[in-house]
Amino acid sequence: MWTYFRVNYIGTEDGRNVFVGLITDSSKERLLEEKSRINEEMYHIAFNQSNVFLLEYDHRSKQVSCSSESSAAYFDSAAFSNIPESLIDSDLIHERSFDDFYHFYHQIIGGVKTGEVKLKMRALNSDKYIWIHVKFTNIFDDDNQPIKAVGVYQNIDEQVRLESRYLQEIKYRQKLMQRSITNLEVNLTTDEVIKAHNVTYNLLGLDEKASYSEFIKKMVTLVADEDKHLFLDTFGLDNVRQAYHDGKDDLRISFLFYRPTKKRYGWVSTHMMFLYNEETNQLMGFFYANDIDDDKRKTIELTRQARTDALTGLINRRELERVITSEIQLVEPGNYGALFMIDVDNFKLVNDANGHSAGDETLRFVANRLKSLFRGDDVVGRFGGDEFMVYMKEVGAKKDVISKAKQVSEALATTCPGSKIDISWTVGVTFVETPRVIFDEIYHQADSAAYEAKKNGKKSYHIFE
Repeated sequence: MWTYFRVNYIGTEDGRNVFVGLITDSSKERLLEEKSRINEEMYHIAFNQSNVFLLEYDHRSKQVSCSSESSAAYFDSAAFSNIPESLIDSDLIHERSFDDFYHFYHQIIGGVKTGEVKLKMRALNSDKYIWIHVKFTNIFDDDNQPIKAVGVYQNIDEQVRLESRYLQEIKYRQKLMQRSITNLEVNLTTDEVIKAHNVTYNLLGLDEKASYSEFIKKMVTLVADEDKHLFLDTFGLDNVRQAYHDGKDDLRISFLFYRPTKKRYGWVSTHMMFLYNEETNQLMGFFYANDIDDDKRKTIELTRQARTDALTGLINRRELERVITSEIQLVEPGNYGALFMIDVDNFKLVNDANGHSAGDETLRFVANRLKSLFRGDDVVGRFGGDEFMVYMKEVGAKKDVISKAKQVSEALATTCPGSKIDISWTVGVTFVETPRVIFDEIYHQADSAAYEAKKNGKKSYHIFE
């Protein structure tokens, strides 16, 4: 039990000294004091753990006082005088927040009961600024005049960053969807379509309650046969969920898609963006398709031109090297390749006697003749000038290659179109029996074989040994 003991010393009229004492039970008062102390301590602990800090503004002195925790975390001082000028002059408030800060301050001194603001404030011992959220409540005297404002503030820098990113993503999606030929907002967790472009549903014959899976099932019917597997492997519901769990932020593919309004296939680019809703623990997806047919066809044509010899229509030297290099990697025992180097005999005479137009016509004639002598999947191209190159893949026996070399060397014994000059070709061949060779190596071998063939006379062939 807690007791309160009070003693008074009293002098009597007859000259005696008397002590008068009073003992009372103070247990209840002591218990209340202890409770108050514990509550205050719990209050400070709660604020510290919630990253929320206290401040107080005195209207008469124009001074802001901060709790010890907040001054240690964010300020180099526990009190600031001459508010608001001192905070502005010290660069504590970012210039982008000046207007908001002045408005907030005038709310406080104007006697508004409560208010709040977001400010960009300089971090302690740093040139970096962070976002904070401040809320205040005014305390009034008996004359209803504000005397103090008690506030709390917290660091919301990460929250503002995430909100800004989210808003940017929303704007980005809106712009993309404005240009899209079809778009969906879907709940990938529940397989629900939240919003859809009406034209898409009309086109596919779907009602408004159709699921995402039903949409994909219908849409794939308009995808070109060669792209159906790619489309389903990318945008099938299970595959989309798995892609997100594998750490992908989005999915993109391009494919040929039948456009009933145009009655033909055209290129479209499709994109699925992911957004996970932490509040509902559900995965959202934003699917849209853009018409890229014109751009895609231009790109394909430019690529074709970059890989094709303009005169003959065969692939050019650079493309020959790229394709043959890839084919070399597929060589294995019993499944090898053969490289042919073919020179047109007497081509210089054709040019000198009849001009370059006759020479061009001769090269086109040779190219067409050469293509007709090889299989459709053999690689046939113009290496440059009057030189042509052919790569036969998946050759079963060397005797078949030798027979082909003999056939080719004899196939062009003819008079040049538009000229009386006889033309033929000389053939050099090398076998590619291992993937551990490079293009330049087998090219020089075939070229060396063609040189040996020329020494033996035109309209001949030679196999590199």
